[in-house]
Amino acid sequence: MRSTFLILSLVITAPWSTAHSTALAETTTGTFLDRPRGTTARLVTYNVFWDSIFDRVNPERAAGFARVAAAINPDIWAFQEVGSITQGIPSSTAAELKNLLDTVQPAADGWHVWKAGSLAIASHWPLTLQISDIQPAGERRVMAALVNLPDTDFASDLYVVNSHYRCCGGTANDPARQQNSDAIINWIGQAKAPGGNVELPLNTAMAVLGDFNLVGGPQPLDTLITGEIQDTAGYGPSQPPDWDGTSNALLDAPHNALPSGPLWTWRNDTMAFPPGRLDFITYTDSVISPTHSFVLNTAIMTPEELLATSLQPYDALLAGDSGTYDHLPVVMDFTSVPEPGGLVIAALAFVMVAARRRRVTSGGALRSSDDSPLIRPAA
Repeated sequence: MRSTFLILSLVITAPWSTAHSTALAETTTGTFLDRPRGTTARLVTYNVFWDSIFDRVNPERAAGFARVAAAINPDIWAFQEVGSITQGIPSSTAAELKNLLDTVQPAADGWHVWKAGSLAIASHWPLTLQISDIQPAGERRVMAALVNLPDTDFASDLYVVNSHYRCCGGTANDPARQQNSDAIINWIGQAKAPGGNVELPLNTAMAVLGDFNLVGGPQPLDTLITGEIQDTAGYGPSQPPDWDGTSNALLDAPHNALPSGPLWTWRNDTMAFPPGRLDFITYTDSVISPTHSFVLNTAIMTPEELLATSLQPYDALLAGDSGTYDHLPVVMDFTSVPEPGGLVIAALAFVMVAARRRRVTSGGALRSSDDSPLIRPAA
């Protein structure tokens, strides 16, 4: 009954969730890479290892990224490590990243790219409210931009907050990572209230994501979810990050959407460290809801899946033949959450439909059957 109600409420109150309005060509492969019916947007966070996706830096890796981009086919990218730390190799520019995406994943209106340091947000919808770092700042750069989602398909735009926390060091580097989380919660509080450094319209969807490098304790992630700031002297009081006064949601994306699949996003078999979950997406679940998610691991795809998606076994890996995965892309498909008022209408409609199915008229009973046109829960 609950499933029927939810499906019916989406149909009645959220016309933006019934079609995917995008300039990108949609393909159906019959694999986990396909978007479920009703999905409206695809968001990806991906640490690409220091400009390795560009042909001038790593031709083999660049060819793999081209196939990955075409197969995932997202609407919005959040990149980390789009830059160079190697002497003599210049860092990529926003124009270079745009040219790459326009080439490997063409969109009718081209890509909109905002780049700050080694972080970037790219969307085939326009970007506004771009900022290169939040204030007060965290220990590492936190950049953000508002994605102008189509009004016909979405109840609000999407504010993307992208960061790359300090690496390594176990719990010794947790204070630095915590500083970033405290700063982000402070910034979200400013965005939700008038008079701050940034101000968003009421109930604007938000996604806080990136490479959080959680190799110590859980508190930096807990803060992003609950809003519990640790350094209140520097970043103000704790505050729930979602518009409805509750915690943000954490996306759990298994490898290749496998039931009970692993959740790690980084691995390097040439090092002593075990695989780890370092890359995350948190979001305001009062405004948006995921419909499908996965971490792309091409190394475990079946031959049939690889053939259907034009991928190769090592495409998502930095150097798969040596066991160096590095980071894998985290993918979230999402839609708008129906407005509360619409749920009342949906409930009334459900009652009317249920009553009609039970009603017996002089002409005979109106019975439901397996071929009834009424909306049913998904199998």
